[in-house]
Amino acid sequence: MNFLTLVLCVVFVLLCCNLYCISSTRQIFPFGTMLTIVLNLIFAVLVLGPGIGAWLTNNDFSLLGKTVTLTGYIWSVFVMLFVSMHLLFRFLGFGAHKLQFLMPSTPILLSSNALAIPFFTACILASATVVYAWHHEQNIQVKRVNIVSSAVPVEADGTTIAQLSDVHFSATTGVPRAQAIADIIHQEQPDIIVSTGDLLDKGIDSPETIAEILRSLPARLGKFAVTGNHEYYTGIHKALRFTTDAGFTPLQGDNISFANKITLIGVDDISASHFPSGHTDDAKAIANAPADYFTILLKHRPIISPATLAKVNLQLSGHTHKGQFFPFTLLVKRIFPYTAGLYQLDEDTTIYTSQGTGTWGPPLRFLTDSEITIFTLHHAPQKNAPA
Repeated sequence: MNFLTLVLCVVFVLLCCNLYCISSTRQIFPFGTMLTIVLNLIFAVLVLGPGIGAWLTNNDFSLLGKTVTLTGYIWSVFVMLFVSMHLLFRFLGFGAHKLQFLMPSTPILLSSNALAIPFFTACILASATVVYAWHHEQNIQVKRVNIVSSAVPVEADGTTIAQLSDVHFSATTGVPRAQAIADIIHQEQPDIIVSTGDLLDKGIDSPETIAEILRSLPARLGKFAVTGNHEYYTGIHKALRFTTDAGFTPLQGDNISFANKITLIGVDDISASHFPSGHTDDAKAIANAPADYFTILLKHRPIISPATLAKVNLQLSGHTHKGQFFPFTLLVKRIFPYTAGLYQLDEDTTIYTSQGTGTWGPPLRFLTDSEITIFTLHHAPQKNAPA
């Protein structure tokens, strides 16, 4: 399924959810045909809000575009939650009546309370979930991971690496998120900073200001980035220009080695194969890396290639967002086995998948975290362990 097909499917589902929402509301608050038509039009605009907002932002209506985009995203999540909860409560009420747990002599589905209670309960719980998810997403968690291995050279002992991933700077994720990242990085003072893809999206707001903030991030040995799929959706040339303006060195099949015997390798996301720029081959990029160095592969998607197992000590990836919003976490787990966190592949090879430093689409998280990951390398013949 390509990206356009996915978007069209989501829009169709949201339109169906809005129709259900209007139908459910009319059962509680009967209103005429004209108001129904008006509400359908308003809800349709809300569903298309992110697209309309992106167009407004690109045409110098930044504040209006951001407002429309954010409203559309929030409404879309609310209406999906409402429909799911409302259907669940109606089903439970129907089951309770059939089992004669509640009012066995009254047709519960036809009673006014049977309609009102699920409706208002779903409204309250959906609203509360959205508010919680909004608040939770604003708080970036610092995840600390110790990489303890005999493969880590003595010279690299104590080296720290900060991983950003899937920030998705856009109309809804802008300067405040950049400043929050900067505050954490200035406090941590890592030796190396890496971005494992999807640094920006279409309709990015205030790119110059964001790039200026990111340029100030301290990293003794440098800042490096690879492309994700959204760099290509945004426009690869625009994305790479923003990445370099932000002070990151793009690695596209390249490697860079440091005096402490660490090598960073970066490969493009597989989305590149659908664009004229092509796609960097993992095996070729890894083969060009020097031997006897602790090799770190930056790769957007948490997919393991045979070349990785043969030569890479640590792969840093993102892309999954850990599903971002439960229950999508369950679906993502089926698609990407290395969904989030640290996985030991063999004695000398580990992969870490970030949940993402930002969000895609709605700026909401439920049962997942926005994170910046701080890795500390230790030379010791021990297994990897969380800090």
